[in-house]
Amino acid sequence: YEISLGLVGSEMCIRDSAYTVPAENAQSITFTPVYHSGVYEYEERTVTVDEMQQGVKIATSDAGGYTLQNFAVQGRALTWQMVPYGYAQSCELTPQDEEYIDTNTNSYAMRSSTVDPTTGIISCRIDYYTADPAQVAKISEFRYLFGSGYHADESRAVTLPLQ
Repeated sequence: YEISLGLVGSEMCIRDSAYTVPAENAQSITFTPVYHSGVYEYEERTVTVDEMQQGVKIATSDAGGYTLQNFAVQGRALTWQMVPYGYAQSCELTPQDEEYIDTNTNSYAMRSSTVDPTTGIISCRIDYYTADPAQVAKISEFRYLFGSGYHADESRAVTLPLQ
């Protein structure tokens, strides 16, 4: 379990990057400072369905990201899980679906996600209401944003006992 202490300019915040509570048998908790350079730059990156099926790690910052697992096409739905590691910035995987699915209507799909508070695993789902399952199965790539300028300072991490 890790809570990152982020210092950005004069702002100080404690962020629970894994959205979890300590395990019942946890003996300690570690706070790791995460610093940002103050210059926010984002880069669009892509990940393929094949990579997602293999359990790829995607970095969403210089200091962490997510391991993607259990990707599946279930009829008109796409499902997967995201396991955070390090300083995992919020991440929305957006399917490159424009070639296969009519995206001209606002109601063509619904995105949902849930976070398991004991593990931090994010379960994601996109339901395509107006698409044929064969069209959904053709989606082969997703895009997401990587934010640079983050640095986890492990040398200044503080571990405290839990009682």
